[in-house]
Amino acid sequence: YRDALTKQFIYTTEDRDKAWLARPYKPDGWNLVHGLFRLPENSPRVFWELERAPDNVEFIVDNASIKPVTCDPDMLLKNGKLEDAGVSKYWDTWGGEVGLDIVTGYGGSGNALKAFKRPHLSHGPAQIIDMDCINAGERLAFQAK
Repeated sequence: YRDALTKQFIYTTEDRDKAWLARPYKPDGWNLVHGLFRLPENSPRVFWELERAPDNVEFIVDNASIKPVTCDPDMLLKNGKLEDAGVSKYWDTWGGEVGLDIVTGYGGSGNALKAFKRPHLSHGPAQIIDMDCINAGERLAFQAK
């Protein structure tokens, strides 16, 4: 950013890859970009930029927002029921070229997350857990169908 008095550009820090494209990707339609990030300490302002789209791809941004995140210890996994408009919001993958898709949920209702192209047993869906809601050393219970 530029210092208001001196008009000099000031470079403080850069933190990349804080947002992801929700899947499934629709090459000819609207797609959701989302993410969570922590503001840097002692920074007078933050410059936010949407980048990393492939070369020569046009994109339109609509309905963008940045707002504080509230901590909910009962929802450590965000979008765990895949209720957010049938997309993989907050979900990512661990390992290689793993793909994610939204499919019909357990018992034929709702949505579920399908991981495919898994070259190794440790590759699959992943999510970063918000540590603001819990303390280091706490025990957590996981459940999924």
